[in-house]
Amino acid sequence: MPETGWEAAELLQRADPNARARAAQKLRYEDFGADLNRALEDRVFDPDPEIRALAVSLIPDLREPVSPDLLSSALQDPCPDVVVSAAEAFAILRFPRASDILSECLAMRPDLTGPLALALARLEDPGAEDLLIDRLEQEDPAVRIAVLRTLGACATARSVPGLVSLLGCGNPAVEGEALAALVRVRERSPNSVGRGDLPADLLDRALPVLMKSRDRHPLLTGIALVGWLRPPEGPALLLGLLESPDRLVRERAREAFGAVAAGAERVALESIAGIADRDPAAAASALDRVAIARDEESRTTCLRLTRHPDAKVRERAVALAGRSGGAGTPEALLSLAKDPVGHVRAQTAEALGILRWKGAGPALEGLLSDPFPDVRQAALSALDTLRDHEVDQERLFESARGGPARAAALRACDPRRAGAPFLSAISDPDSQVRLAAAVSLNEHGVWLEEAAALLADEDPRVRAHALHARLKGPAALGLEPLAAFLRDRDSGVRQTFAIGLERSTGVERAAWLRKLLTDPCAAVGRAAARALAHHHDPQTIGSLLDAVSTGQLPVAAQAIESLGSLGDSEALPRLRAVARGGDPALRDLAAHAVRRVEESRA
Repeated sequence: MPETGWEAAELLQRADPNARARAAQKLRYEDFGADLNRALEDRVFDPDPEIRALAVSLIPDLREPVSPDLLSSALQDPCPDVVVSAAEAFAILRFPRASDILSECLAMRPDLTGPLALALARLEDPGAEDLLIDRLEQEDPAVRIAVLRTLGACATARSVPGLVSLLGCGNPAVEGEALAALVRVRERSPNSVGRGDLPADLLDRALPVLMKSRDRHPLLTGIALVGWLRPPEGPALLLGLLESPDRLVRERAREAFGAVAAGAERVALESIAGIADRDPAAAASALDRVAIARDEESRTTCLRLTRHPDAKVRERAVALAGRSGGAGTPEALLSLAKDPVGHVRAQTAEALGILRWKGAGPALEGLLSDPFPDVRQAALSALDTLRDHEVDQERLFESARGGPARAAALRACDPRRAGAPFLSAISDPDSQVRLAAAVSLNEHGVWLEEAAALLADEDPRVRAHALHARLKGPAALGLEPLAAFLRDRDSGVRQTFAIGLERSTGVERAAWLRKLLTDPCAAVGRAAARALAHHHDPQTIGSLLDAVSTGQLPVAAQAIESLGSLGDSEALPRLRAVARGGDPALRDLAAHAVRRVEESRA
């Protein structure tokens, strides 16, 4: 194995081509330092053109930078392979003036127009445009294609006439590249190319060929054309690509379908209905990209798809129907509340909530007993939107079977009017039911003295929600009975306590937050530090300064932010010290806090 860059570079001079290739691979992936740079620079001027080309091709992989002058001299090499390698190296390294240098080389070496144009394409610099336009008249189709690809990457409106002139040249490959270049020019500058600039028969002639291609490049051109020109058959052409295994093709086709459907939802939905039986996955994906069905005919097609045998198609059609609304839509969706597939029932509940039809109330109440959590949650959210519907609490509790159903019923009811069923839930043996009772109190901003047992529940989630509800309660209740939560065995409950104390009232609040500031759990200390930003007193300032010096990093960071909010000049010496030489993660925060304090004093 070579030990120096010189010895490694010597391997390039072996007579056996396979040995040279192996040596190039070794040099590409092993670090030989500055010696290798100097050795390769010498090989760029080797008498053997193969060694020169190989040495130049390795330059972009060097760890040490090389001079652009070295590659510029390689561009003047009489061997075409060396020139092409140097052009590719310029494109990879992107030296200053790389585009100008390659353009000059292109003018001097018309025989290498193809590969030099491809190197320019990688730079995507419009400076070479005029030179490339002159090369469009090259007779060699391969050269023309290379020039067209370069213009596609960097051309402006100046190239449009030349590109349009090639659309009828008779060579399908050249015509395809010219069309692709025009599409890319239009993507950069939408007003540079209009529909009237294209031949009248272009779509009929080129679009079917492009959309049936197995190659990505023409496919992407065809997709872009459909999104731009929006022909009537556009949705049908795109549907087959919505589930393409090629990620880029799939994403572009979905984007184009959404754009086309936005202005022609009736045609788009008819196309979806036509393909739904053959390719339900594509139909489901397409339904996601139809924003709304505005006219009655479109809504009729959409509702017909809600009865499709495929569950995904039904689910996406229900979602579209919910977004679209219209006369008869809520009644048509009501039967889907009993669909055999949980995802469809959940989407139905969500759609009925969006439509806010009070007639959906009983069906949504029935979904609160659904075995699937997503369905129950969607029904709860939907019921919350029905302002004109009053939940029949007695019937709801009577029909609830099992813990999940009772829990959903509790959350749908107002605790103040739920009566005995709610009070019995407080001592229910199922923790889900007790949790729902605590969550209901929290969501409704209500506190009942009968719910005090939830504060001592064995489940920390129940304690946390009950504690939050209690802290939202009337100030007359006082904070003293909650002192035990300072030492709760669950850090999540203590964090909830700190967050709740920020919004509560009581003389104990500031002292308790200062105590929670030193909690062993960083999340608790951070919540306490954030809450203390609303308490401007000397003890609070001192506690926050102590947290900056001795607290865990997240707590110290939040303490710095709180000190900046409080704007007390007493904090400035410590904050300036942290900004100058404290933990690197805290310096910017401390400097910002210093500026805030100084501004508040001005």
